[in-house]
Amino acid sequence: MKIQIATGLTPQMNLMIGHLVDELGTGIDALPGTLVIGVDDPTVPTAGVERPLAVMPAHGPGRTTPWGAAVVAAADAVILFDACEVHAYPDALADRSVVICGLPRPEPSATIAGLDVGNAPEEICRAWLRESPAAPPPDAGVAWVWGRGVAPLAAALDGWRAGRAVVALPQTDDHDLLRRGQALRVHSVAEAVEATRFLLENPPLAQALGARGRAVAAQMPSVRRVALRVLEGMELARQSAMVVSR
Repeated sequence: MKIQIATGLTPQMNLMIGHLVDELGTGIDALPGTLVIGVDDPTVPTAGVERPLAVMPAHGPGRTTPWGAAVVAAADAVILFDACEVHAYPDALADRSVVICGLPRPEPSATIAGLDVGNAPEEICRAWLRESPAAPPPDAGVAWVWGRGVAPLAAALDGWRAGRAVVALPQTDDHDLLRRGQALRVHSVAEAVEATRFLLENPPLAQALGARGRAVAAQMPSVRRVALRVLEGMELARQSAMVVSR
């Protein structure tokens, strides 16, 4: 099975997908068909690809694109990282076999101090540079997450694995994972700057929130379990393609 990974995914999504592809291993090369990961890249082909076609939308952080919905609609089976992606493609998912594989548990790392801005909008980054302290206190780590779909969830898990407190920026979709990990939700640029500064200036609070998030991240399914669900989706794609060809 040929794997096609879209360009333009966030670094955290690329890291997560890389671990997943490594877990799938070289054994899937012998399987027929195509697995597309990420659909918001207009260069991702669907016409002429080897069937069966399994698609993992990997939606976010931006809005759903027309070509992304078209790729999903062309799939023999769709594999979602999270159920939140259903809302992004309600029409394209009609009459499709769907598997929710889950977001894999990240490998914990040592606590990392400072701010990880992730893929935050430039407006917020500029505001932080104007008003931020010259250097963050040691032992305080914060990660910003932003956007729709699974992108902010992957960013939160990446922040928590490093023991960082997470701040959900304006226009970030609400999600149970962010609530359980006690991500701080802000509603304006000014709130984002103030909340981040407060956390960096109060390491015990940032560390406590980071520890809570790390505990939530540890409850996510293993990358092996997620890979097995992806293989299940590939099998559903094969079965769907056989039905269509008859």
